[in-house]
Amino acid sequence: MTPPTSTIVRALVLAATVSTAASAARAIEEPAFEVLRALNDQVELRRYAPYVVAEVLVPGPAEEAGNQAFPIQAG
Repeated sequence: MTPPTSTIVRALVLAATVSTAASAARAIEEPAFEVLRALNDQVELRRYAPYVVAEVLVPGPAEEAGNQAFPIQAG
């Protein structure tokens, strides 16, 4: 059974967003996933296992934000 095109498009947009966010981060582990379909050499439709993300918003440039956010999350 093939999912509707709108579902595939939403999944691709989500994957692109996650990929962009992950590339902006410095050193993160990639969560486990299963490749459902490879659309070409650059795009994959993936199913990710559940995982938890912790996020803290702090003011200032990215170079300083990590140092400010880490103690908040670690606490």
